Amino acid sequence: MQERKPEQPKKIPASQLAASKRFGQYKKENEHEIRSAQVEENETLEKLSGVWNKYRKLLYHRDPNQILSSLIEGISYSASDIERFSIILGKFQHEDGFSYGAAAFLNFLIYHGHDDHYIIQTSHLESRMDFLGTNNPGKIITVVGDVGTHCGSSMRSGLIHVKGNTREETGRSMLGGKIIIDGDAYDCGDYMDGGEILVKGNVIHNVGHLMGNGKIYIDGDVLAFMGEAMAGGEIHVAGNAGSYINAEIGTKMNSGLITIDGDVRGWIGDKMNGGVIYIGGNIEDFSKVKGQSVYHKGKLIVDK
Repeated sequence: MQERKPEQPKKIPASQLAASKRFGQYKKENEHEIRSAQVEENETLEKLSGVWNKYRKLLYHRDPNQILSSLIEGISYSASDIERFSIILGKFQHEDGFSYGAAAFLNFLIYHGHDDHYIIQTSHLESRMDFLGTNNPGKIITVVGDVGTHCGSSMRSGLIHVKGNTREETGRSMLGGKIIIDGDAYDCGDYMDGGEILVKGNVIHNVGHLMGNGKIYIDGDVLAFMGEAMAGGEIHVAGNAGSYINAEIGTKMNSGLITIDGDVRGWIGDKMNGGVIYIGGNIEDFSKVKGQSVYHKGKLIVDK
């Protein structure tokens, strides 16, 4: 595999993002019930609350895992305790560092817990948790609600099922396992080297930037950039691609497969060195098809 330089993904102007009304349309079930849920604390939850209160005050001063290893020692907890505690955490969501700190705290408890499957409630939160499920070693994590950035980043195994929407860097540097997003993702699969991502909604920004391996399936549309500097793996879009006027598909692509079942707008295969692009729908402007091995409705239209 060719060495991949850390190029920065392209960004969409804020005005374009605001115009994308389809993004974030996924609605969570029972949101009112979760927001008003009252959790009766037991001895275990009281102990976890005590650990959290100490941990959040030291978040920026020492290694989080080192702190938690000493604080959590001797406390036994179940998957049910973790789900209920994720609701209790809502009391702290407006504190500085909550988005990262709460996710790091829950990740530690999940990865060191004895159960295989954990449920995290986030529908009651206004502040989304960042880095939830990062470095997942093999746990099954179901998130009821939205999450923030880097969901499942550097994930090695297991399953993360988000019953909501995700923000930037979903599955970044992912190595294995599977991520399922019932709603929309801002972007996904950057630097991905294994595993599988399924987005049942739309993706508003990048898909598979500098992707080396793995599979990405999008049931909806991709608004902007897809497969930039892609070095391997597969991207399959069931909807349309390139609603953003300057969208790019497969720019600087070196290897891999991109399949788009719907229509495509924007540049296709610019500076493409390898790989294959299949387009099943209509192409708005054939003059923007620049790359090698681009197929339209089964017919090769460019071979340079």
